[in-house]
Amino acid sequence: MDIEAVDGERVVSHCEADAYPPPTISWKKSVSPGRPGAYVDIPISTKTSPTQQNHILYFPNGTLLIPKVSVEEGKHVTLVCEIENGIGSGLSKLIHIKINAPVKIQPGRNTTVRRGGTGTLRCGVSGDHPLFVTWLHGQHEIIPLINPKFHIITVNTSDGVSSELTVTNVHGEDDTLPYLCIAKNLCKFTSSLVSCKTDQQLIWLLVLEPPEIPKDLILLSKESRFIQLGWKFTRRRNDVSTRVSIKYKTEGGPWNNVVVNSSGDENAEVQDFNMSEIVKDLRPATIYHFVVIVQNIIGNSESKQLIVRTDGEQPDDIPKNILVTPLSPTEIKIEWDNLLWSNGDVLGYNVGHRKSSEGGHYYFSTVESPAYEFVIRRLDPFTRFEIAIRAFNQKGQGPLSKPYLVTTLESTPLSPNGLSCYTLTSQKIRISWNKLSIEESRGILKGYKVYLQRADIDFLLKDELLVMNTSDTTAILDSLSKYTTYEIQIVGFTNKGDGELSNSIYCQTEEDVPGRPESIKAIKLETMTLICWSPPEQSDRNGQIIHYNVYLSDEIGRTVPPNITKIEIASRFKSFTIYISASTKIGEGANGSISLSPDLAVGGLVSFGKTIHVLSKSDISLSCEIAVGRVFRSWFYQSNIIQGTERKYTEAHGSVLHLKNINQEDEGNYSCFQPGFLWEGINFRPDRISYLLIVLAPPPAPKLREHEVGFKSISIRWSIKESSTVFVQGFLVHYKVLDEWLEQKIPRRLSSFVLRHLSCGTSYPIFITAYNKAGISKPSQILNITTKGDRPSLAISPDQLTEVNNTWIRVNLKDAFNDAGCPMHGFRVLYRKKQDEVHWTSVEEHLSSGKRSTFLVGLEESTNYLVKILSENEAGTTEITVSVNTLGSLRFIAEPPRGIINYISQSLHFNFKLAGPIILTCVILVILISGVCLLFKKRSFSDHEEETPADSFTYFKQNCQNSESQQVYMTVKQSTPLKNTDFAIIPNSPDDVLPYATFELKNRIRNRGCQEQQSNAFYICKQEGRIYSKRVEDSRSSKSHNEDSGEEYENIESDSDFFPKPRKHCTYHDATANARYTNSYEPAAVKPKKFFQDSSMKQMKETPSRVKFRGFSIEDNQNPRSTIINAVQVGEDLCQIKV
Repeated sequence: MDIEAVDGERVVSHCEADAYPPPTISWKKSVSPGRPGAYVDIPISTKTSPTQQNHILYFPNGTLLIPKVSVEEGKHVTLVCEIENGIGSGLSKLIHIKINAPVKIQPGRNTTVRRGGTGTLRCGVSGDHPLFVTWLHGQHEIIPLINPKFHIITVNTSDGVSSELTVTNVHGEDDTLPYLCIAKNLCKFTSSLVSCKTDQQLIWLLVLEPPEIPKDLILLSKESRFIQLGWKFTRRRNDVSTRVSIKYKTEGGPWNNVVVNSSGDENAEVQDFNMSEIVKDLRPATIYHFVVIVQNIIGNSESKQLIVRTDGEQPDDIPKNILVTPLSPTEIKIEWDNLLWSNGDVLGYNVGHRKSSEGGHYYFSTVESPAYEFVIRRLDPFTRFEIAIRAFNQKGQGPLSKPYLVTTLESTPLSPNGLSCYTLTSQKIRISWNKLSIEESRGILKGYKVYLQRADIDFLLKDELLVMNTSDTTAILDSLSKYTTYEIQIVGFTNKGDGELSNSIYCQTEEDVPGRPESIKAIKLETMTLICWSPPEQSDRNGQIIHYNVYLSDEIGRTVPPNITKIEIASRFKSFTIYISASTKIGEGANGSISLSPDLAVGGLVSFGKTIHVLSKSDISLSCEIAVGRVFRSWFYQSNIIQGTERKYTEAHGSVLHLKNINQEDEGNYSCFQPGFLWEGINFRPDRISYLLIVLAPPPAPKLREHEVGFKSISIRWSIKESSTVFVQGFLVHYKVLDEWLEQKIPRRLSSFVLRHLSCGTSYPIFITAYNKAGISKPSQILNITTKGDRPSLAISPDQLTEVNNTWIRVNLKDAFNDAGCPMHGFRVLYRKKQDEVHWTSVEEHLSSGKRSTFLVGLEESTNYLVKILSENEAGTTEITVSVNTLGSLRFIAEPPRGIINYISQSLHFNFKLAGPIILTCVILVILISGVCLLFKKRSFSDHEEETPADSFTYFKQNCQNSESQQVYMTVKQSTPLKNTDFAIIPNSPDDVLPYATFELKNRIRNRGCQEQQSNAFYICKQEGRIYSKRVEDSRSSKSHNEDSGEEYENIESDSDFFPKPRKHCTYHDATANARYTNSYEPAAVKPKKFFQDSSMKQMKETPSRVKFRGFSIEDNQNPRSTIINAVQVGEDLCQIKV
């Protein structure tokens, strides 16, 4: 039995027989067509799990099934069916299966050919012969005899035929139409020919030529390190080998390439592609040239160049070659190499310092470019500091340099404290004080100096100043005068010199036994002897005299009160000696003596001469007392007898000389002469006593000179001429602060002094006087000395002081003034209309020195204002007045310069000749937009699309405190735009917000808790934790909430026609209804479709001039509506969101 089948068909063969007992049926298959008689058994298959052997299924009922025959296993298959029942020989049946191969076209390849060339298309066909191949071009069969442009050659192959179509002189688009290869063959069934299979395949002949030039190369978005470009590219039919790349370079740099993968069906018709590509790994703040290149094997085409500057970034460079040098105990100089560029133009540097021992934050000072050095002042002396510096540009600060360690120079120490004393003996005092700390030493402490002097120095003719050096904080002062009060001060000293003196303390040594009486006289009278003596010298009394002791050689001594210095004793007729001593509470001192004999002749004077210190312009009386009688005594001055005058005269026979209103001319030797005389038989010899008069006069005027000037101190030096009779007890430094004269007492041992805690940049009149107990000297010359520093100076040009809009003026403060080395106290800003010559309006009574700027709000448009800025520091006040014109209603704000929100005003000038075309264009645009809105209105919206930030940067804030007809808007710092963005960032920091222009709106409605508010809209969108906003105008009336609202985009980037609008997911708030609505929408659509319920309500807080949105929650899904939002300010709270 023979069976014919087509490749892939199913073959079924039945084998059955009737016998008893029932026969057993089995199948076998030939091993190969070339080995007859060699068979293998085909296992039987069960009903539930048929067995497959070489794609052959055999079932128990004897049926054989081949699901799919294949020529790959041979074109001939032999099967044997055997039947046995154990009785007699079995039966067998031989079945031959012939498998016919259908026609099949092998996969072909498209052929490319240059224009005007010859292309060959190949079509490989397999299958049983006879095989027939036909070519079609378009919808017409190719017949070479009719069209000699074509040639067809068909040859037999081992498994079929191969047909080649040659097309000569290829030109035009007709030659590039697809070519269709159709093949068929006939298979033999029984005695007739039947068509088995037909196959066909399209093959393209691609004509190669240079690609079209890319058009409309534009910037889609940019950031600091990437730029997204867009362009249009027309792709020709069948141009499958096109390669698109972007070539770019910096100014003067080499070209770089970025390969762009083109898209599209290679067999498509002519297509216009809107392409885009992001060029990455760019440098910030750099100008790049971009060219789009389209290339194939024939050639390439280039677009026009596009020049773009990338956005800046914070600097990533650190200033190089930083040099830190201490200049003085309070100043450090920092130098560095100037950075001109680091991810943008370097605007300046932040120079920071901190104490190395404390760590913590740096204290920064700002230095504007192109400066490359800075002096930090008002530092602590001899202190280790860490200095670091960083550059900044428009985008912010760069990395901080490593800290540089530097120590300020040594200074003189502060005054020690805790000075105390303890008297040990009559000649020893113990003193102690607190040790100076490292900070108080302000240098390497070398030790302490102890200054000691008698408190009664006015009565001394010699300087008893004692200076003692020690490194301890205790000292024993010995060899001092007994029973003497001393003034004690201490001072620390370093290599720079002595520091500040401590406060004075006064200590008195203990009493001791006194010295002997200075002189003793004995005057013999008729029946008695008069004994006179003078007390011990002042420096030898050693305490308070409590009595005198008088001893006779043959008598017991007697005591005499301290106020009596003479006694009478009975006369003796033999020689004897008298001893006299003084006593203090400590005991009796040494005695003095005088020997007397009966025949001793003595003088009659009982007074004693001595040295007397007297103050100038005072009065004094000199005594010349005689023991007995009325003998006249003569007075002499410098050996010249004194004649009586009003200032110098005697009385009682010369017993007293009176000197009145003494001056320096009266200083000298005065003597009293008593001639010899006889009294009651006693012969008195001549006698004389002398007085040395020293007149104590005020010191001469010191000579003052300036020594050194600092920001807070003035160091002065002086000199003075002293003599043996003119000396200085101390000095007084006089200086004037404001309108008050102050004085500082200076010890006599100093010849220099530092006035501290002064105001910097301030002039001080200074003079010095010397003083002693006689009085104060004449003043020295007056020096007008000015401390370092000056009044604030303007750091920018006057036109940069203000930034102006329609109804407000921003006044720059902190960064606009240099402190000139003196701490800033603050600012005051006043303004008035220029025509108002009297009334000035003050923004605040006092603005702190740290305030960067302030605003003048509520101004009139197109008005000239005078703005007065008063900048004050310790040195004084600087007044700057500028004239500013607010903008008109047809002027608006452009891009903010230099990283702060200020605006460059631009005028919009209207040309009435263009009125007609402009109106017509507007009408057409309104019609087109309305149509687009109606189309998008029917589209559904997604709930979970991610929103993106935008280049729009305006949101609105209603000020309830303003007039009802005004609405105050706020502007926000512009963020860097991202791809396909339509939203502006809501400010996250206080410095991001500025007041915008004030203007009038109509159709007001009433909200609870606020004045009338304008119906307006506000979107709030979130992405990556940030909040974005978008304004939407509400075309509905205040009472209707179900009508559609029109949508207005602010500051949208120019949209490309070849990018679909991304879907947005936004939330916008309705405080009037206490609801929040969330929707997903297409940008062209205006009505939200879905709303979500939430329960909580959080209040939005505002600091002055700064708005932060923290969210509203309660939502309404029962009343879907296009709600328009605006934040309304009441006091410091955002109390309402208006609809």
